[in-house]
Amino acid sequence: MYQSLTKQQLIKKLNEVENKRNSIVELYLIADSLIKQSTSYIFDLSTQRAELEDDNKRLKKQLEVPFDIKGEMQKIKDELRELEQK
Repeated sequence: MYQSLTKQQLIKKLNEVENKRNSIVELYLIADSLIKQSTSYIFDLSTQRAELEDDNKRLKKQLEVPFDIKGEMQKIKDELRELEQK
């Protein structure tokens, strides 16, 4: 196929092939970089999510107010008795 081409035509064809190869290599490197960045970003998001979930659990525990109805009712009754006695 290339045997019938002149030297100049062969050089031109080689340059075209080399340019295409360079473009493919460049695209591969860009894709590889994007994959690495995406992987890092996903890892960071996962880490942040875990940290936020831990913070959320901690904050919910801080908001929980232990409430003992029987104990509170007894306190109210005792306070009422004290007020009645006064």
